[in-house]
Amino acid sequence: WFQPTTTSVVSAAIPDDKHATPQYKALLWLACHDERQISVDDEYLLERYALAVFWYATYEASRLADIELPPDPGDDNEFNFLKHDGWLSPLGICSWEGIECHHLGIDKTAVRYDADHTVTHFNLTRNSVRGTIPDELWTTFVDLRVLDLSHNLLQGTMSEDFGTYDELEVVYLNDNFIEGTLPSSLFNPKHESKLEIFDVGDTFIGGTIPREIGRLANLKRLALYTTGMTGTIPVGISELRRLDTLYLDSNQFTGTIPPEISELTELRDLRLRDNKLTSSIPSELGELKKVEYLYLDTNQLSGPVPAELGQMSRLEELHLYKNKLTSNLPFSLGDLRYLQLLYMDSNQFTGTIPDSYGDGMHDLQQLYLYNNKLTGTIPEAIYGLDDVEEIRVGNNKLSGSLPNELGYLLKLKHLHIENNLFSGTLPESMENLEDLEALRIHENDFSGSVPDGICLLRTGGTDSGSLDEFVADCDEFDPRCPCCTECIAHNKPAKEQPDVHVEPEQDPTAAPTPTPPDLNEELEEPGATDRLNKIKHRLVEDGITSPQLIMPTPKGDEPTPQRRALEWLADEDERQLAVSSHFLHERYALASFWFSTYDYAEKHEGKKDDGTPLPNWLSTNNWMTSAPTCSWFGVHCEKGIDADGSVDEFNVTNNGIRGYVPEEFYKGLTDVKVFDVSHNLLNGTIADSIGHWPDLRLLYVNQNYFTGQLPGSIFSPLHKSKLEILDFGGNFLSGTIPNEIGDLDNLVRLALYENWLTGTISPFLANCKKLDTLYLDS
Repeated sequence: WFQPTTTSVVSAAIPDDKHATPQYKALLWLACHDERQISVDDEYLLERYALAVFWYATYEASRLADIELPPDPGDDNEFNFLKHDGWLSPLGICSWEGIECHHLGIDKTAVRYDADHTVTHFNLTRNSVRGTIPDELWTTFVDLRVLDLSHNLLQGTMSEDFGTYDELEVVYLNDNFIEGTLPSSLFNPKHESKLEIFDVGDTFIGGTIPREIGRLANLKRLALYTTGMTGTIPVGISELRRLDTLYLDSNQFTGTIPPEISELTELRDLRLRDNKLTSSIPSELGELKKVEYLYLDTNQLSGPVPAELGQMSRLEELHLYKNKLTSNLPFSLGDLRYLQLLYMDSNQFTGTIPDSYGDGMHDLQQLYLYNNKLTGTIPEAIYGLDDVEEIRVGNNKLSGSLPNELGYLLKLKHLHIENNLFSGTLPESMENLEDLEALRIHENDFSGSVPDGICLLRTGGTDSGSLDEFVADCDEFDPRCPCCTECIAHNKPAKEQPDVHVEPEQDPTAAPTPTPPDLNEELEEPGATDRLNKIKHRLVEDGITSPQLIMPTPKGDEPTPQRRALEWLADEDERQLAVSSHFLHERYALASFWFSTYDYAEKHEGKKDDGTPLPNWLSTNNWMTSAPTCSWFGVHCEKGIDADGSVDEFNVTNNGIRGYVPEEFYKGLTDVKVFDVSHNLLNGTIADSIGHWPDLRLLYVNQNYFTGQLPGSIFSPLHKSKLEILDFGGNFLSGTIPNEIGDLDNLVRLALYENWLTGTISPFLANCKKLDTLYLDS
């Protein structure tokens, strides 16, 4: 029986090392161990064999690979092929988890049953499937209609045999470690009239988009986001006339936005953000009347915003931030009746805020215009928008006073008007803003006193007051601001404050004080530059790092990442920040992260199951160059990208980053509000120093290889009212959930899924009244 079976699957190549390959193991199972004992001549033999190969290439390979799956103190299936009912059992493949077949008889809903038949649906999404996709997946299931392996940990490439699928309609391979390029067979004529959805986003598929993409005339969704693709956006994409979703964001595309995209009249969602696109925004985009979401931010687009965008009558979100756009804000955008989010910050806009934005944008919820060169006042009509939750117009040249009508914005949560020319007094009506969470009014010319009603919001004097952040020039109020959370010295650039620290004279009659060990002598490094020694002293004295980590290593030994960061900052960094600079810590912290990840991974090359190198930092734009840290990929500062500043967002998700996060990173950055390193290959523990960020709101470290326990500091009272999202899922964290979790009363999402956590579920979770998402599974 064994020999005829081998003959029947001769088309499935079996490598010489038979006893180690998934193909050979599948063959052996099918021939000798499968209780179903399917006939050698059965027309569905190959499909059963191919599924068995997939099992051995994923579940079995991961189970045996210690580096992929550390020993589990409990169930060794916990993070591996979570749902696998029926797989490699005597049951027919049409009853195996995730498999559907052609229906039997006249009942078209009967697609899962105990029989072997032609597979039409292969769906194992979000199932923690690990390992390498075998070629048999691409060559066997000739009648497959739906392939969904998204949100797993699969490796491998999309084979040219992808063209075997004659009937394929839906492909979801997104959020995996698949690499290579788009197979040319994707554009075979057989796919022109059937393929509707193609999503390979959040993978490592590179290369360019071929001009043949236009052949897929039936395509409705094309998602190539966060893949590392390069080249230009081909004009041929405009031939996809049925397309309603186009995601090309977070790649390395260059060139211009093709005006021909305007021919995609069915588009509803267009995302080209986070690329290297240049030139102006085509006015033709205004012809896309059905678009609801337009993301063009984080590029290098220039020139004015075309007035024609005001014709996109269904637009709900417009993202144009972090570009080089100039001229006035177009008046015509006020015609966007359904617009909810308007993000035009971090550009070079001049002129005033059009009155039409308040008159016409009736559904507006978030208005982001900060980091521009706007003048004039905030239009009165803005204060009549009932649904506004956030107004962020800081770092402009806006003037005037705040009117009493400000108190009518009852849903307002964030008002950021810092670093402008506002004057006058704060209106008493602000006491009505019971949902207000953050008020930033510093670096203006306000006077008078802070109304008691605002302080009541801060101290919880009302039933629903939630003002957690109140930043102002405290000394400009009379009396001094009694309830501000932070007081900023009111410094205008022309008024540089002199150094007021005067060293007291030593009393010659006082008894001598015992001399402690001289840290300066310990740190002094003969032969090093004066700058290196000064920076070393400052980093140690400020508690950013320890002497042991930044001292030179013996000849032949590899220097620590902390030492390499010091050497770079002192002698190699062309920016040459002053040793006394407030932002020296931040630049050093980021450099330490680089040398602990990119540099470390380059020297300790990791391998995939097939022996090829693992990816390393897909996007590195501006890192370790003379550019300001605020312009480095994934780094965001509220001051914009043209200067060094305090980092408030660090987002390098899904960037192929390996290595560990050094403690210097947590200590050197002090104002982080958003920290996202999810979907990478980071390991080590999460240092307790992460809890020292007082303004942290969103924390995503999910889908990595972190070990150790949950950092206790994250549950401290410091984060009681600010922390909104905690996602530690998909790691190897152990220990228990501390009862202090209940102190985080502003928490909206808590995700601890797929870890080694034990113990009981803390009853104090019931105190997290705002929680809408709770993942404690697996």
